Amino acid sequence: MSGEMTSRKSWFQIIRWKLAVAVIVGAGLWVGSGQVGFPAIFQWMFAAYAVLGFVVFVLLDAPSPKALSGWKAGIGILVFYLICSSAYVAASHLLPQFTSQTEVDGIARKTVKYRRSPEATESLAAKTKELSAKADELLAKLNQLQASGAHIDLASGVESAGASMTSATGGSIAGLSGPELVERGKLVFQDQECYNCHKIGGKGGKKRGPLLDNIGNLATAAQMQDKIFHPDVWKADGFEERKKDKMPDKYPDVMSQDELTALVAYLVTLKNPSVETPKPIFPPSYSVK
Repeated sequence: MSGEMTSRKSWFQIIRWKLAVAVIVGAGLWVGSGQVGFPAIFQWMFAAYAVLGFVVFVLLDAPSPKALSGWKAGIGILVFYLICSSAYVAASHLLPQFTSQTEVDGIARKTVKYRRSPEATESLAAKTKELSAKADELLAKLNQLQASGAHIDLASGVESAGASMTSATGGSIAGLSGPELVERGKLVFQDQECYNCHKIGGKGGKKRGPLLDNIGNLATAAQMQDKIFHPDVWKADGFEERKKDKMPDKYPDVMSQDELTALVAYLVTLKNPSVETPKPIFPPSYSVK
């Protein structure tokens, strides 16, 4: 009995090394997760795991408590339950909580550099309609030139198309010239992560949506805008029956009219007939909204 008493560790002996390891591990997790870009909520969570590990290892090495029986055992269970419940409730109030607003704020940060004042946005819808009409007129003239055998410099097609769109409105859109507007549309394509479903030039993720390399020859600017903000108005050939991978309808909420105009300005320049972009399938009663 005396040998057992002398071999029993004190609480100081049980805690000291475990506490030192927990502090080092917790600090390392906090700093490391911060360096790789984790939000503060995850840094707190990793540090809490280090504390939890410290508590668990202390309990495993702690002296065995005296055996309880009868009413003392019942009170012991109740006290243990109250301690655990208090710890959980306190953690839920003290630790930062993740909310959906975090995602909303992230989307706002991505698009804020493209947004303009409310006054500029109000007049953008009228400019967009005028742009769509002029773009259709320009495409018709381009088709006539192709039919007549006129030489077209494809190398400068993107810049020419962008400049044509600018001249079609009698000026710039949201302060951007043709080529700048097209470049801005490329950024919108990236920020909205359109590449997750659509490939352009062989680059992109899973082929859940149609290739877009030749969409500029198949749909007008107005039809593209209509499709992006109202995905069900028309379908691409071969994608009519897809339900699981259909285009999301979130873009009116996460994309401004300014961004939509820039994105379409980029898409209408995609005219590579060597790529089999699926043709649009329009319902009999379809008209641009």
